Amino acid sequence: GTGLPENPIIGRIGLDIARSKPSTIYASIEVGPSGGTGAGVNDDGTLAQPGQGRGGAGRGQVPPPPDPKKSGIWRSDDSGKTWRFLSNQGDRWMYYSQIRVDPTNPEIAYQGGAPFFKSVDGGTNWRQVPGIPHSDHHAIWINPKDNNHILLGNDGGLDVSYDQGETWEYINTMALGQFYGISADMRKPYYVC
Repeated sequence: GTGLPENPIIGRIGLDIARSKPSTIYASIEVGPSGGTGAGVNDDGTLAQPGQGRGGAGRGQVPPPPDPKKSGIWRSDDSGKTWRFLSNQGDRWMYYSQIRVDPTNPEIAYQGGAPFFKSVDGGTNWRQVPGIPHSDHHAIWINPKDNNHILLGNDGGLDVSYDQGETWEYINTMALGQFYGISADMRKPYYVC
C-alpha cells in the first residue's frame, strides 16, 4: 500500500495484526543503511553513538522529530492499503524486529529491543518498560485470553508479567544457555567450542 518508506527497505520487517481490529496492522521497518552492526547512522553517514541516530537521543537531549526516511514504526488501519509513519522510537532495527499488539486493544503495542518498549497511544509514543531483570528482548507473547499476561523471551531467559508489563517475574527454573559464538578447532575429528 501507499505510505511505506521511500528509502530502500534493506533490513527486517516485523508485523503484527490487531486481533480486536484486524484492519489495524503495525510494522517495524528497518530503512536505509545500518552500518552493518545494527548501530544507527547519523544523517552525515557516520556511525551514531549509543542512543543517537535512528531517531534516538542521548541523555538530556531532546529527540529529533520523527523521520519517515529512517527506521521506525508504521501503522495501517485499512488492512494494509495505506500506511502512516508513527515513530522512530525503537532499538537496533536490524536485530530486533518483534512488534506485538495487545489482543483486546489496538492502541496498545509492544516492541523488542535491548530495552523493552510499550505504547499506549497507538504507536506514536513508546516508553521503556522498567523492572525486567535482563535485556535483549527477542520474543513477545501476549495471552489472547488475558492481555495482562505477557511472556518475554530475552538473552537472560524468560520473564512473565501478569499486569501488562508493570511488574515482571524472572522464570529461573529452566536450564538454559545462550551461544553467542561457536567454532571448531583443527583436530580430526574436530572439537566444537
